[in-house]
Amino acid sequence: MIKFEDVSFTYQQHTPYEYKALNLITTQFEQGKYYAIIGKTGSGKSTLIQHFNGLLKPSRGELQVLDVQITRKTKDKVLQKIRKRIGMVFQFPESQLFEQTVEHEILFGPKNYGLDLNKARQRAVMLLEQLGFDAEKVMQQSPFLLSGGQMRKVALVAILAMEPDVLVLDEPTAGLDPKSKRQVMQLFKEIQDKEKKTVILVTHDMNDVALYADEVKVMKQGRVISSQTPEELFSDKEYVQLLHLDLPDIVQLQRDVEARLDMRFERLAMTEVEFVKMYEVWRQQHER
Repeated sequence: MIKFEDVSFTYQQHTPYEYKALNLITTQFEQGKYYAIIGKTGSGKSTLIQHFNGLLKPSRGELQVLDVQITRKTKDKVLQKIRKRIGMVFQFPESQLFEQTVEHEILFGPKNYGLDLNKARQRAVMLLEQLGFDAEKVMQQSPFLLSGGQMRKVALVAILAMEPDVLVLDEPTAGLDPKSKRQVMQLFKEIQDKEKKTVILVTHDMNDVALYADEVKVMKQGRVISSQTPEELFSDKEYVQLLHLDLPDIVQLQRDVEARLDMRFERLAMTEVEFVKMYEVWRQQHER
């Protein structure tokens, strides 16, 4: 689906301000999986994801995005083929709203890319209702009369209405209240599960990594230094501490319970449901 081969990227190349943000990255993202990209600020996460739809082109190396090969010489005209198939959600996407009504806002992208507008509208109505809106009513309203959280949801629906093959999410729930955050994150997971979309999430929230990701790519100083499952990552507490990351709440709870009971469960739970089931099995075994 997406494959990087020795990709490097340097900002302001051949100037006194030259800065290498990516350094010989070789990694890939398979179709239908949910990825999390984590790492400290400045590790190269945002630079990496801007290569997915050609916002940035590699200074060295090449990548394949869907069926398009991208190098530093690739023409922008070629990149148009993938931009409607890669849905990019940057932090605070509501800042990009500009149309007079929510309906016009949502249909702007599909219209621009020549998509079926009736189909896009039907999908938008479904998504808006999943996010708690009276869809037909809000479609006729100005997006600028909505709350900040509602504007964020409208901006997300505008991207999802184009039915991209890949969703790239850069801290998409920053600033949202807990209820809205849960709605949005569950929607992304449902789309990935039901429609077999590829989701790539950049986040600092380890709870989201544990809950949603199939695979975690850790970045440091412009490199991808590891790719593993969330359970593998969070099982190594010392490695997590070296990365200056926190354990997810459910993992910390499990470790606290294990310390109190002086025991270890067979595996690490990534969700509350998993942990409760494991604890109940252990409790029943020790009551016999």
